[in-house]
Amino acid sequence: MPIELTSPAIRPRTQAQIWCHYPKQLYSSVCFKIRGLSYALEDALREGEGSLTQRIYQYSKQQLSNSYTHLYYSTKNLYRYYTMEDPVSSFAIDNETEERCVFSIDADNCLFSEAYMFANHKARIDKGYGYYTWPKELRSKAQQENMIPTSEKLRKHIAKILQNHRSKPIFSVGSNRQSQGIDQTNSDEHQTASIFTALPQFAESITKDYVINKLLLSDIFNNVVEGTNFDYFLSGLECPFDKDKLLLIYAQVHRIASQYPNSKKIHFHFYDDQMEILKGLESFFMDYPSFLPKNVSLNLHFYDGTAMPSNFKQIDGVGKVDRQYIASVKELWKIAVNPKKDWHCYTHKQQEEFKGFSTTTPHNQGKKLAEQFLANRKIKNKPGSHGLFSCRKKTTVLPECEVETYYARKKM
Repeated sequence: MPIELTSPAIRPRTQAQIWCHYPKQLYSSVCFKIRGLSYALEDALREGEGSLTQRIYQYSKQQLSNSYTHLYYSTKNLYRYYTMEDPVSSFAIDNETEERCVFSIDADNCLFSEAYMFANHKARIDKGYGYYTWPKELRSKAQQENMIPTSEKLRKHIAKILQNHRSKPIFSVGSNRQSQGIDQTNSDEHQTASIFTALPQFAESITKDYVINKLLLSDIFNNVVEGTNFDYFLSGLECPFDKDKLLLIYAQVHRIASQYPNSKKIHFHFYDDQMEILKGLESFFMDYPSFLPKNVSLNLHFYDGTAMPSNFKQIDGVGKVDRQYIASVKELWKIAVNPKKDWHCYTHKQQEEFKGFSTTTPHNQGKKLAEQFLANRKIKNKPGSHGLFSCRKKTTVLPECEVETYYARKKM
């Protein structure tokens, strides 16, 4: 069946065309950061130590630093959008055929188990510090030292899986800490390390040769290059909070499947401490295996740090690789919450209203979402249609045999 892809013909290619489109996008980024700075100044009036002038100065300095960083990467992202052949992803396609193992791991009460939190609490008490007076340097050091010993069961489980695989394992953030803001809030609340620093440390304790998948939902919903929010603290770049983690799994699965299109099999292992989330995902993907590529097997594991991870039944995908997974994730979100405009067009306060929604539970919610999404897909696959993914650019229909990447390239 022919599939519909974005036509590269309508993309601006000359310098004049690039800079004609650029100012409007940059203006939006500047306005977004100014709004974030105003929120920070409001917070400075209510919190902090020292005089009001000092507080405002410190908050302003931090926010302006974040603004420069954000504008730098916004500029880089926008220039890349109008000049590179693939404006969506930042990875190089790997044509190796080896089987791959992916480990997407939850943070709170999973990687950061109760034993880990207790060890951090004990370290703080032994040093004689209170909950809020523990110096950040000492706290970070204790958190790093305690993570490896308290995750021994999980490390053994993953190491056993990797015994039969030679390729580099891929580690992803399976937590709803999908932005630096949420990560910092949860870290302070639970007295844990940042998942963005803990995940590489955990991976290195298992093998020295590994890959970190840095894609976050905050990258997708704020239209920045993947990995930006993993590597840099950019305040204000938040994302929807899907309690059931369907958007998270879908994005990670299809992103990795797009990077390794010729892999014989991709074994995707997801670890979580919430049985309700795991059962919801199992029920959804058992009913709709077409949401998984045919070379991907989904393995769900319950793990809360007290015992070895337990396994659910393996689910084998039967669908195609969705190279437009970023647009698909946004479409799934729109179906789930029915917003009037895109996520990044709402103010910070308005975005709070969309956090904490469900995608797979109850079961009729997952059924409604899947059937609506698949119905949009059927519209999309009709030649000349303007359904899903075609709202921004004109489209063209090409034979599938002539497709190699996101943009059509005829086989040499």
